[in-house]
Amino acid sequence: ANLNSHPGAVVSVYACALLLLLDAVSTAMYSSLYGFREMTITSYAEVVQSFSKTALAVLFVILGYGLRGALAGLVIGSAVLLLFYIYSFKKTVLPELKNFNFSPGEARYILGYGFFLGLSWAVFKVYMSFDQFYIGARLTMGDFTCYGIAMSLALLLYYGIFAVRRVLFASFSRSAGTSSHGMLKDTFNLSFKYIAAIAIPAGAGMAILSGEIVSAVYGYDYIAAAYVLVPLAAMGIFKTLEVPSSALIDGGGTARAGTFISIIMAVTNVALNLLLIPGNGIMGAALASLISLGGCSLLYHYFAMRFYEVRLPWKGIVISSLATGVMVAATEALKAAMYAGDPT
Repeated sequence: ANLNSHPGAVVSVYACALLLLLDAVSTAMYSSLYGFREMTITSYAEVVQSFSKTALAVLFVILGYGLRGALAGLVIGSAVLLLFYIYSFKKTVLPELKNFNFSPGEARYILGYGFFLGLSWAVFKVYMSFDQFYIGARLTMGDFTCYGIAMSLALLLYYGIFAVRRVLFASFSRSAGTSSHGMLKDTFNLSFKYIAAIAIPAGAGMAILSGEIVSAVYGYDYIAAAYVLVPLAAMGIFKTLEVPSSALIDGGGTARAGTFISIIMAVTNVALNLLLIPGNGIMGAALASLISLGGCSLLYHYFAMRFYEVRLPWKGIVISSLATGVMVAATEALKAAMYAGDPT
C-alpha cells in the first residue's frame, strides 16, 4: 500500500528512523558492556531511557509544543540513553581494555557472550520499533505520538523491575556455575512471587485508570493513547513477569536460547503489525505487541523450565491475580459512583 499522504506522516517516519539509528548505536554499546559483565549499568540504562522519554514528552506538551513536542521528547529520550552508554563505556570498559591481557579463550568468551546478548537486544529493538515506523507510514503523526506515549507508559513498570535483573543475573550465573540447583530454584521462585505481586496489580491499575492517567499527564487531546494503553498494560504485565526467566536463561549460560526467542518473536510481531495496523490502526499495533511480546515471555518461561527444571509459583500468581481482581472491581465501582449523573 502507498504511504499516508498526511504531512505529519513524513515527520513520523523520519522520527522513527532517527529512533532506530540511536537504538542501533546504543545496542553496540549495550553488548560491549554486557560482555564485560557491567550488569549494573545495563540494568539502569533502560530505566533512564523510559523515564527520560516520558518526562520529556510531558514537558514539551506542557510547554505547548503539542504533537511535535511529544515526538521530540521520545527522540531525545533515546539520545539520553546513548549518551549514558557512551559515558559508561568510557568510565568502565575503556580502563579495563588498557589493562586487559586478551587470551584467546577469554576473548572468545567475551565476544561470544556479548554477541548473543547484543543480537537479542538488537532484534528486540527492531521489532519494538517496527510498529511505530509502520504507524508513521500508514497513519498520522498524532497516531504515532499517542502510540509512543502509551508504549512508554506501559513499559515503565518493566524497566523499573528490570533494575532487579542485575541481582538475579549475578545470582543465577553464580548458582549455575557452582551447580547449586537448590539455591537457583529458590531464588527463581522467590523473585517471581515478588515481581508478580507488583506487576499484576500495577499493570491492571494502569489499564483501568488509563483514561485518567493519560488525561492528567498529557491532556485530553491525547486520549487516544488511553485506549491502546489497556492492551499495552497487559503486555507490560507479561513482559515484567518475564524478568526472572530471561535473567536465568542469560545468566545461566544459555543466551543462544534468548536470541532464538527474539528472532521468532520479531517475525511474529512484524507479521501481525502488517496484518492488523491497516484495518485497526494503533489498536492493531497494540494487539500485535500484546500477542508477540506475551508469547515471547511464555517462551522464556518454557525454556527456563526446560533447561533448569524450575517451576512457576502458580500459587503466588493466583493469589496476586485474585487480589488484583478485587482491586479492579472496587475501582470500577468507585468510578461508576463518581461519574454517576455525568452526561459525558
